[in-house]
Amino acid sequence: MHATQHEPVPRFQSRRGFTLIELMVVVTILAILTIVAITSYRYYNRRAYAQEARSMLLEMKMKQEQYFSEYGQYVSSAAGVATSDFFPTVKAIEGDGGAGDRWSWSGMNCVTPPNTVEGAFCSLGFRPSGATYWQIVTRGWGPADAPNSLTTGYPIIDNMALTRRWYYAIATRDSDNDGVFAVFIITSQTNEVIGINEIE
Repeated sequence: MHATQHEPVPRFQSRRGFTLIELMVVVTILAILTIVAITSYRYYNRRAYAQEARSMLLEMKMKQEQYFSEYGQYVSSAAGVATSDFFPTVKAIEGDGGAGDRWSWSGMNCVTPPNTVEGAFCSLGFRPSGATYWQIVTRGWGPADAPNSLTTGYPIIDNMALTRRWYYAIATRDSDNDGVFAVFIITSQTNEVIGINEIE
């Protein structure tokens, strides 16, 4: 009598999808990575914007000192620090991806300046090569200025010793037009750019 051999029973591997918990873990990891990426992107953007402001103000310091060494006075582009005192006043169109958050310096007329603001920047030879994220104002001592108190609202400026020749320059930026400005300042009595409010 022959022993009967049984055919092996096929074994089917069960296929299953992700469980709900596994999906939630994956979604959570993706959310964390997204938050980290966005935070890093904003941080590096702020650093780039701040670096542009510092570069502009350090250039302004150099221009003001050069002007003083030649003419014995500093240059004022405006009488104060009202919003209307800052320059440029026209938004850039080209080169900013249509975002409209840069300011155009291309329209400066240094042949026949239409106002004292442009004339001041022209006198200093201060003109960035392209659109900037910042508007600038500068005010400085002239022979007709008697020592007086400054009331800009920025203690670093208002507490300057006005018995010495002085100037200040401010860069501001309000990219979302909510009235909250990022502000950087340099004065004749500081050797570095001071960030008053670096985040809008």
